Amino acid sequence: MKLPYVIDNQTHILAGILKGLLTEHKGRSLDVATAYFTAGGFGLVQGGLTALGNFRLLLGAEPTTGEQIGLRPDAVGRCRSRFDR
Repeated sequence: MKLPYVIDNQTHILAGILKGLLTEHKGRSLDVATAYFTAGGFGLVQGGLTALGNFRLLLGAEPTTGEQIGLRPDAVGRCRSRFDR
């Protein structure tokens, strides 16, 4: 399964992507790292999780700066200046 670069829940819906990954990983291990996970989201993928051999979920803090999501420190300022014109 080819993963999209951006999962925006409009063009590419996260629940559908996760269900596809879970289907491909039946009986195998799956490790997920995320900053956001809800009980409702768990309910959407729960069935696929039970078919896995192992599942590990690493929860982190939600990113608050551009650097934390891989942007260069000066990228945010340049983007803002373009929109402020």
